Amino acid sequence: MKAVRGHISTLFWTAIFLASLSPHAHAQPAPESCPVESTSKEAQKLPKQLFAVATGVSYLPDLSAIEPHRALINPERFGRFDVWGFNLEVAYHRQLVQWDSADLYIGGDIGLFTHGNTKKFDVRFFPSGETTQGEIFARGFYLTPSAKVVLKRSHSWRPFLGAGAGYYLLDFVELIVDPLGGSFEADELFEQHAFGGYVSLGMDIPLSSNGRGFSLRLEGKVHLVSFGSLDNFAPGSSNLNGPIHMIQLGIVWD
Repeated sequence: MKAVRGHISTLFWTAIFLASLSPHAHAQPAPESCPVESTSKEAQKLPKQLFAVATGVSYLPDLSAIEPHRALINPERFGRFDVWGFNLEVAYHRQLVQWDSADLYIGGDIGLFTHGNTKKFDVRFFPSGETTQGEIFARGFYLTPSAKVVLKRSHSWRPFLGAGAGYYLLDFVELIVDPLGGSFEADELFEQHAFGGYVSLGMDIPLSSNGRGFSLRLEGKVHLVSFGSLDNFAPGSSNLNGPIHMIQLGIVWD
């Protein structure tokens, strides 16, 4: 019995001695631990709302097959449209749900895009007889309620995924160069409405050290929309379908 007690006593004091040698035994709680944790959480806090203005390029491959006549009584054709164009977009999104690693925003996008034609034509004004040039443009408009999932990475950059669906409009207009400067819309040649949507991938890069205020946005979008047949505008042409690819660079603020 004494032997057993002796062994227990020896093990007890040995455990205390080993515990005293542990590096954690003399460690004192760091007074900065709470502030550091608070700062970490603050770094992951995203803005409540996001305003954005962006511009970039659009790419619509099916436009290359559209070659309309100038008029029914004039067999001369316009040139083909440029598949590369320009776009401008304004967006607003508000924080709806907060998760540990990401936040969900809902809002909407309003955008415009335009594509020129490869051929210009002469226009004569009467009764002056003055001559100038004209061109037709393909113009697009979209209004899409949308959602974005913004990942909480760091202050340096915030990747996000987006998706939206809504109203799309495409028209073809004749623009005339004004001899006095600028240009004006002479006629709307064709108009088509459609329902479509988009998916996007991008990132916001804050321009301030605390991640608030203004950010730089880089975003790629793919619009899935079909405008159907354009046979009344360009006889013999195939349907004008998406996707419409866009790469945009813009400014975001909260």
